[in-house]
Amino acid sequence: MSETVVSLLSQYGYVVLGVLVFAMNCGVPVPGHTAYVVACIGAARGTLSLPIVFAVGASTSFLGGWVGYALGRRGGRSLVEHHGSRVGLTAERLATIDQFFVKHGIAAVFFLRFFVVLRTFGSIFAGVSGFPVRRYLAVSLASAATWGAVYAAVGHFFRESWPLIEERQAEVGVAILALLALIGLGHVIWRRRRRR
Repeated sequence: MSETVVSLLSQYGYVVLGVLVFAMNCGVPVPGHTAYVVACIGAARGTLSLPIVFAVGASTSFLGGWVGYALGRRGGRSLVEHHGSRVGLTAERLATIDQFFVKHGIAAVFFLRFFVVLRTFGSIFAGVSGFPVRRYLAVSLASAATWGAVYAAVGHFFRESWPLIEERQAEVGVAILALLALIGLGHVIWRRRRRR
């Protein structure tokens, strides 16, 4: 898979990067995440521009997520209610998804780009569940920028270890989330101590 992505990037550069990342966030199962990390590695090696890679990746991630969310919000609910049972989305599971977004919607929208399945379908289900539009846009923008920056750093600092990163994408994603959670927790503790 990565060889194909590398070949496409070498031929079409930023265009194929934007298309793959956009399509992935719309709900199309294409290797947009892989393309972004490979592009960041290419930038670290001097074949691409890192600021342009980041701008293309983060912006198309946000725009693709917005399209996926809009599709889920406008027609996804009725589609899932009528045909979801064919793929295992029963009424009970849909109710569970709704409750999940009510309780954890902000965190889910922010972190969905860091997980393999959620980064493709998470925005659609945020729309299907009726997650508020303005809140989605704000959180998704922050998420796209964070995802872009984090994996740009991964591509830069681990540019010689790409096969290992590709093989262990899930572990890398969890490690990054754990690091972000620790940073967030440290910030909360620091603010509380400062108030006291």
